[in-house]
Amino acid sequence: MSATNPHVPENEAPGHKMTGIVRSALGESPDVNISNLVIQSSSGIVRLIGITDTLREKYAAGRIAAGLVGVGHVQNDLTVSSDRPISDLDMFRMVEQALGNYPESDPKQVGVRLVENGVAYLSGKTPTLEIARGAVDIAAGVKGVKRIVNEIDIAPGTPFDDIRLGNRVMDMLSDDPRIDPFDIQVRAENGDVYIDGEVEDREAREAATELAASVPGVKTVVNALRTRRAA
Repeated sequence: MSATNPHVPENEAPGHKMTGIVRSALGESPDVNISNLVIQSSSGIVRLIGITDTLREKYAAGRIAAGLVGVGHVQNDLTVSSDRPISDLDMFRMVEQALGNYPESDPKQVGVRLVENGVAYLSGKTPTLEIARGAVDIAAGVKGVKRIVNEIDIAPGTPFDDIRLGNRVMDMLSDDPRIDPFDIQVRAENGDVYIDGEVEDREAREAATELAASVPGVKTVVNALRTRRAA
């Protein structure tokens, strides 16, 4: 899994310096154990190699590295492993237990259908993309899970047409003081929401994705927002 940071200064840090910056940032995160990580960097490209306990830790390492000034691209070659072999059946039970009371409003909305060769298949039906993403994050925290296949359907209680859905997303974004509605455009197509335009910084850009994902009926969010300055 790779990530790209569009905010790369013209004068990038030398490879050895960038390696130290990335290692320091990962070391400060409570979500990443750097003891089994190797970091390589050159010309704004960072490669992460090594072993993590969970898929969530792998994602966190890539996300943190991609957010650093001077990093243009992250090649995330981290491998999810554990200190002991875990069978698919054990992983299934652990994912099932982790999802047990999620979401609190109706724990029966999502579940794990199958774990095969370390790949967890999540299924069910939820009213919002946000709930489905939460289930994926929970499963990603289970030891041994190498990949997640999200088969969760997004199905609001009442069907929305694309115009109404786009308007609902725009209303949600307009209520956030970090986002100027006059600088963005929202379009919905078959439940997929596309956001374009400009926001002030990366925090506002990420907030737009989370807000749009929380609107009932949104299946996916494609965020093409540009930022005026690096966060």
